[in-house]
Amino acid sequence: MGRRRKKYKKVVRRRRRIPTVFQCPACGSRNLTIKFERGSYSGEEVGGTPKKVAVIRCGNCGLCYRMVVPSIYEAVDVYNKFVDLYMENKMEQLEPCTSSDKSGEEVVESE
Repeated sequence: MGRRRKKYKKVVRRRRRIPTVFQCPACGSRNLTIKFERGSYSGEEVGGTPKKVAVIRCGNCGLCYRMVVPSIYEAVDVYNKFVDLYMENKMEQLEPCTSSDKSGEEVVESE
């Protein structure tokens, strides 16, 4: 005599994805986006590594900065570097966004 077969539940494991929206270090809201500008960076290449420009923008408090990073950096890498510089009060190493950006919004610089 045979037994009834056991039903096995298939375990579904969700893959963790890299986030696209981050928490702003200035205001604490989850509205910080990082976008890379198209085209190549025209500045000097240090050590032969190509560079690209990342635009960091908060939709809540208006924090906006540009950062020149190596081309292998992803949005998470740029965010971590940005938060480190922000917490160490070394924001002068970053370029603040100008009011002539494409978005047409007024830019408020952080202190």
